[in-house]
Order: sequence, then structure tokens, then C-alpha cells
Amino acid sequence: MANYHSGNHLTNEKKMTNWVWMQGAKSSVKGSSNKSNEDIDDSRRPLISDLLAENRNLINDLQAELSKDDLYDQDKHDDLWMLRFLLSHKKDLCKALSAAKETLEFRKKYKLDEKDIRSVLPQDIKEPNDVPSRGFQCFLDNGVSRDAIRLVVPNETSYGVVVYFSIKDIETHKLGEVDNDDWVAGMIYVNECQFQWNDYITRTTGRLTKSIHVIDVSDISLSMYDSTTQGKYTTAGKQLQNCYPQGVQSYFVCNAPFWIQGPWKIMKPLLPVRVVSKLDFLNPKKYEPDRDQILRFVPFGQLPTQFGGVAVH
Repeated sequence: MANYHSGNHLTNEKKMTNWVWMQGAKSSVKGSSNKSNEDIDDSRRPLISDLLAENRNLINDLQAELSKDDLYDQDKHDDLWMLRFLLSHKKDLCKALSAAKETLEFRKKYKLDEKDIRSVLPQDIKEPNDVPSRGFQCFLDNGVSRDAIRLVVPNETSYGVVVYFSIKDIETHKLGEVDNDDWVAGMIYVNECQFQWNDYITRTTGRLTKSIHVIDVSDISLSMYDSTTQGKYTTAGKQLQNCYPQGVQSYFVCNAPFWIQGPWKIMKPLLPVRVVSKLDFLNPKKYEPDRDQILRFVPFGQLPTQFGGVAVH
């Protein structure tokens, strides 16, 4: 397990919140906005202290409303927890409150506050012992190889979690046999593992940290499309969409065949900035600028060879 306790990041040590994955850690969330040398030009990860100051009134208003909920716990649902909902819902208090309440119920239903799952990444599940891990095991038993979805924890404090997807390593027609409840549970495991790691990194470095998803679509064909699998993925995704705010920073679709890249190049100038800013099609092994775009979020030593790096998984 990576170590993020370097004193360089602890500008104002305080008792950590009661999240199980934070036990024994020290917080830098309320640290000063002075940047250490290591943090210079880290525009990808804004300082939490600045975001909290900028959104103080809205956070107070959200906390006042959320504290009326029986599931609210001030030692867990702190300023940072509420900030994520406000940022994801464009500072709309009503939408942020609705999503936060939904998340409280969601986390209670699946007992997500009770267990630190960071030490067992999705691709490493061998002995599933709860609903989410059993759900992901159903993926592994039904067409998803351990190379198809790989969550990688950064070995440096300037980065967040990276999830690599290899579409060619998914038997899409077989995956459609997984029932809807297991689809939801399996997707929860991936998202929860990302969330716990990124929350840990955020709180111990004092910078808002998100994941990036790098999706390898080499060697795919239209015959791989399965409407049942797509429908179950979409349905499950809707159940999770409000429960992991500020979770993913960028989606990089890599090594796409021309019949995918061509339409994207035509449509890109016509799409909203919010879409273009999160999604891009890259060929990082062939074009150095494309690789450099990914390297803004991934240490070179951890970038897999199929994306122009040196890491072999």
C-alpha cells in the first residue's frame, strides 16, 4: 500500500475524520494555501483550503439542511464531503442536497462505511466476502478477464488513481448474463475502491484528487456490441451516478480504429466544452503529444506499454 504520510504535505495536522480508510492518518485538508516545491504548477489538483474558502457559505447551508437527516454524521460528512456534491452539481444547493441524501441511503444499504477495501483492488479479488466484491466476482466469472479492468494506485503523491480498461479482454455477450443486482454491486466495488483511495490522497495531501480512466479500444469490432450488456451497464450506472461526486477527471479513449477516431475529430469542435474537457481520443504510443497528455495524470514508470510507457501489468 502506497505511503502518503510525507511531512511535506502536512501543513496543519489534525485528527482525521472517522472514515475507516483514514484511521491513523493525518489531515492536510485545512492546510494553508502556500505551495511546497513539489506542488508547484499542480493545476490539476486545486487546494482544498482554497475550495473550502470559496464555497464556505454554500457548505454551511448544505450542512444545515443535511444535519436534519438521521444518517448524517458530522465526523464523516464534513466540509470536504459536502464540497464534492456542490462542485458536481454546479453549486446548486437543492441538487447537491438531494444527491447527498441519496448517497447516505446508498452507503447504508451496501454498508460501504464499514470496510476499508483499498488493499484488495478489483483485479485482485480472490475471496469475495461482501455484496460489492461478490458482484465484481460475477464479472470475472462471466467474460471479464483480470486484465480488462485494472485499478492502479499511484506511487507518487501528485497523482490520483488510474483505471485501465481493455475492451478486447471483455466477452461482452457473456457479460450480459450477469443479473442486474450483481451489475450494480460489481460497479460499486470499482467506484468505491477509487473513492476510498482518492479520498485518502485528497485528505493527506490537501488537494482535490480524482481518477482518470484510460480505455484501450484496440482490436475492437462492431460484432462485440451487445445490447443486453449495454442496457445493464446503463441501468446500473444510473443508480451510482449521484453517489460518487467529483470521482473522475478525464476519460482517455486510446488506440481507436479510424472508424471511431474520424467521427470524433469532426464532432469535437461542435460539442460542449464540459464534454470535450473530460473525454478525448488519443494514440499515445504513436504520438508523443497524446502520451504527454496522459502523463499529466500518470507517472511515466506506471504507464503501461500499450500506451507508450514502460510498465508491464
